[in-house]
Amino acid sequence: MFVIILNYKVPLDQVDLVRPTHREYLLKEGMDKGLIIASGAQVPRTGGMIIFNSSSRSEAETFIANDPFFIKGIADFELIEFDPVFLDSRLT
Repeated sequence: MFVIILNYKVPLDQVDLVRPTHREYLLKEGMDKGLIIASGAQVPRTGGMIIFNSSSRSEAETFIANDPFFIKGIADFELIEFDPVFLDSRLT
């Protein structure tokens, strides 16, 4: 499992222009395929977080590489792998 941390590199008005495409990508390529457990904006809005359900680092890296925020240079992405010891059954 992975946590993907996004940090915006551009002003929010530029983020907002690409956000609809980014969210569509997250839904179609992440949620619909069971890869994303949760995602959303950081508070305050300086980036975002994704909990990514995969055991493959390569799959997570490919997912990031195809995200419109990555492609358009909107955000930097940090990929952190972790092995959950405790996991709420609602997240499986």
